[in-house]
Amino acid sequence: MSHKPYPAYKPSGVEWLGQIPEHWEPRKRKRSEMEIANLLKEVSG
Repeated sequence: MSHKPYPAYKPSGVEWLGQIPEHWEPRKRKRSEMEIANLLKEVSG
């Protein structure tokens, strides 16, 4: 499976990750986990 490359990349600031698409916003993992938990609560009622 292949995907179309993004038009521009930038450094991620994380050595092992390397370049990321320019429009991506790096986030802290804890914040992302909290957002997912909140979405799951909304979906489950």
